[in-house]
Amino acid sequence: MTKLRIFYTDDDEDDQLLFTEIIKNIDKGHQVLLQSHGAELIDVLKENTIAPDLVFLDLNMPHKNGMQVLKEMKDDDDLSKLPVVIFSTSNNLENVEYCKELGANGYICKPTSFTDMRKIFEKVLEMDWHHHGKKKNEFFFIHK
Repeated sequence: MTKLRIFYTDDDEDDQLLFTEIIKNIDKGHQVLLQSHGAELIDVLKENTIAPDLVFLDLNMPHKNGMQVLKEMKDDDDLSKLPVVIFSTSNNLENVEYCKELGANGYICKPTSFTDMRKIFEKVLEMDWHHHGKKKNEFFFIHK
């Protein structure tokens, strides 16, 4: 499995800890960098000389919500090619469709169990993120 540099943006510290624990449990070689809100992610992306391989983004956050951040990223020439997966408690199909339209590569509804979350992330991290999204209809939606 390719070692990935993963950015995860979520204002919930417990979710950040669980996310990091699961990713490291799958493969300690993955690097996880955390941001607590959307504005912080945008700042880090614009300042950072090393881009992430994959961005996971919550929807419900202060300052800028996940949809605002996704739109800002996809409207920016330098950030638009970064793969983004929405990771949210919302299973509202209108949100899912809107995120797809904005250019998200996938949408995962946060599962309630560690085991389910680990299985989902194992599948997602096995994807070829350097080529994912280059073809139409590569968007995925996972919900439990």
